[in-house]
Amino acid sequence: MSRYTQRLQRTSSLTLAVGAIYNAASSPRRIAVYYWSMGSPATPADVAIEAELQLSTTAPTGGTARTPEKVDQADAAATTLAMEAPTANGTLGTPPVGTLLSLPVNGKATNQWYALPGNEFVNAATASYGFHIMTPISTALQSVYSTIMWEER
Repeated sequence: MSRYTQRLQRTSSLTLAVGAIYNAASSPRRIAVYYWSMGSPATPADVAIEAELQLSTTAPTGGTARTPEKVDQADAAATTLAMEAPTANGTLGTPPVGTLLSLPVNGKATNQWYALPGNEFVNAATASYGFHIMTPISTALQSVYSTIMWEER
């Protein structure tokens, strides 16, 4: 099982989407998310937002495609696709449905989540299914960085 990482960012934007990882239509795999962090590179300020990791059943559009990085350089390239700052999200459930994890984030801190072994968030091996990183209740903290790590199964 190969592992991958991707940094996604949203800067100076009013969209609530930070980014997404999702299955390619031609080679869907089960994506098992085991690490997620969220923070801001902006000047520290007392600005609070909520960040969410949400399941999606369709791919996002209008953002910038990113190439996932291999954790082990001997592994094959990822089949999982990554998109940064999409302008249109994939199909998400209305929170809390489809919301796997919520992280309260302050502009002065970075939050991290690690899965206990065997407790990763795993999607279906279906075309375009994946995970979106959202800030659903606030655009106050516009410059946001997020790192997500996963395993392809």
